[in-house]
Amino acid sequence: MNEIYIDILLSIPPDESLREIIIASLQHLPFTGFFENSDGIHAYVVKELWSDTMQKEIESAITQYTHEEYVIASVREIQNHNWNAEWEKTIQPIRASEQIIIEPSWNKASANDGIIHLVIEPKMSFGTGHHETTRLMLRLLERHCIPHAHVLDIGTGTGILSIAAIKLGAASAIGIDTDEWSFKNAQDNVHLNNVENFIEIKLGSIEIIEEAAFDLILANITRTIIISLLDKITKQLKQKGIVLLSGFVGEDKEIVTNALIEARYETLETVRENEWLAIAAKKL
Repeated sequence: MNEIYIDILLSIPPDESLREIIIASLQHLPFTGFFENSDGIHAYVVKELWSDTMQKEIESAITQYTHEEYVIASVREIQNHNWNAEWEKTIQPIRASEQIIIEPSWNKASANDGIIHLVIEPKMSFGTGHHETTRLMLRLLERHCIPHAHVLDIGTGTGILSIAAIKLGAASAIGIDTDEWSFKNAQDNVHLNNVENFIEIKLGSIEIIEEAAFDLILANITRTIIISLLDKITKQLKQKGIVLLSGFVGEDKEIVTNALIEARYETLETVRENEWLAIAAKKL
């Protein structure tokens, strides 16, 4: 069956950092993907999920970052097609951190001694290594991944952080995501990296996790969701366990840091790339 989609064109100027912030601010909505061109950002959603309420949520999210009065330039129906194909062609191998190269399955980098190669087949979700928050999380993982750790990766996306944790010495990882597309994509990427014996991908939110003894919890999502889940994260984390958090910008630092202090965490490290931040913190 050829499903009908809605193509929402957002008239965001060709400012790379602004566009990344806008896309991040819309991640909580049920979009299947985004595509950027000179006109702006195209956001795609299944027709049945599109509503006036969703339109208002888009406008509310975007007006935090731009003063433009009319950010939705057009709304049109389209047939489902492989718009990912053109986007995927732009993905190249990238040195995401000191030890890690991320490469698409169709364009692998040359082997390097001592370098971890993560093979990712992206499906229009964060986790390709081309977004600052992914790189920041990987840099923190290099420094804070506990040997033989049990890891929980919230909002796993492509599964890249779970895969990296195993490659860096963790014993096991559970990746969860509420998006079915990400769930399937993460499973595919786990198999591509031959770590299926160490990683379990689950569809759902943190409530589906029965284990309560993680050494390391990863959450590259958004400030609002991180803060809303912090009590649950704390209950799932071992004493002196570590959380790595990203998906928020510099102006959110005080809000996130204060929430961590209130939840009895010690901030170990904050790293930044452009507007984006990531924080490592230890449960006291």
